[in-house]
Amino acid sequence: MFSRASLLLSLAATLTNADAFVSPATYSRNSALNGLDSDAASSILKKARIVKSLSDLVGKDKDGNEVRVPVKGIERDWSVDDFTADGEFSVDLFLPEDRNEIKGCAFFMHGFSQYPVAYRQTLTEACDSASIAIIAVETGITDGFVWNNTKGKTELNFNLQRALSEDTKQCIRMIMEGDNAFAEYGVTRGAVGNNIAVIGHGLGGGLSFPVAADCNIDYVFSMAPIFG
Repeated sequence: MFSRASLLLSLAATLTNADAFVSPATYSRNSALNGLDSDAASSILKKARIVKSLSDLVGKDKDGNEVRVPVKGIERDWSVDDFTADGEFSVDLFLPEDRNEIKGCAFFMHGFSQYPVAYRQTLTEACDSASIAIIAVETGITDGFVWNNTKGKTELNFNLQRALSEDTKQCIRMIMEGDNAFAEYGVTRGAVGNNIAVIGHGLGGGLSFPVAADCNIDYVFSMAPIFG
């Protein structure tokens, strides 16, 4: 059984020890392994990105202390083949207690029926343990964008995989290109350097490999990955 402790140790190793990495370069990008064809021609449309702050997610930890998760709203600017995305998606930021010591950034993709906040405690502990920020898109199964023009379970699954992976890839590119959308939280290309990883659970775990490969990221950590 996968334990929280092993996640923390693995994430800490991911950004400090190259031997702990699983490189997508060694992973076969056979589209049969995933419902979303990783060879599809995707691109970032060249236009000014609209990024806005949204209300924080507010909850309580196991000790009853208030916990706030910063949220950003980002305009989609990607396309895949003849499909052009529209609308906005929300991004949750999980940060270490000391934001001045951020040494890397991981991009997390959730499971089929989950959302990032369900992993809040584990992700936050990972941030503190490894001194990293974790960026996670909220794009999920209940989003109207995912359900748009969907006919049946197969198309729904495809739409979810495409939206979750492409929204995540847009965030990755934003950091890599020096976008300052997350600068107020200390998450910049200058701060994280090349210490960038992709992590995921379930459906998100299966998508971690093609997403990392498409963005030329060698550092992947996947929990119970599901392909297709």
